Amino acid sequence: MPRPAPRRSRPSVPRPSAEPAPPPASPCGSASVEAFFQAVPDVAVDLDDLLADSPPAVEEAARGLVRIVEAAAPQARRRIDRRGVRFYLGPPGSRAFVAVWPTGDHVRLLFPQGHRLKDADRWLEGGGRDRSLPVPSLEHVDLERVRTWVKTAAEHADRQGGLRL
Repeated sequence: MPRPAPRRSRPSVPRPSAEPAPPPASPCGSASVEAFFQAVPDVAVDLDDLLADSPPAVEEAARGLVRIVEAAAPQARRRIDRRGVRFYLGPPGSRAFVAVWPTGDHVRLLFPQGHRLKDADRWLEGGGRDRSLPVPSLEHVDLERVRTWVKTAAEHADRQGGLRL
C-alpha cells in the first residue's frame, strides 16, 4: 500500500489589524480622490496663502489651472482649503468635479469622475473612477486638452445634478 504524501503547511496569511488605515496624506495615495475630498477639513484660506510656500513653477501652474477651470466652467463655485482648490456645480453638498492640488514639485489636476474623460494618449493617472494629471509647469501640458477635460467633467457634473453625495 502506497504511503500518503506528507502534509504541507500553509503559508501564514497576515490578519487585518483592528484599526482602519489612516487616510493618505496625498490625493495620489491609495484611497479614492472622492474619499480624500470628504476627509479634508474646510479651512478657509485664499489662493495666496495656499501657494505661499510653493516653488515659482508650481505657483504659476496652480494659478494657470485655476484660471483654466474658471474659464471652462464659469458657473462653478470654488472652495480653497489647506490642500487645494476644489470646484463644484449644483447645490450645497455636491461633490467637486475637479480640483487643483499643489504638491511639492508639481500640481495635480484631479478629476473624481475621470474615467469618463477621453484620454487616448493615457496622460491621466489613476484607476477606477478617479484620474489626475501631474503638472510640473504649464509648458508641460496641452492646455487645450486640459480645457476640454474640464468642460467635459463640468458637463457631466451638471447633468448629474452636481454629482450629489
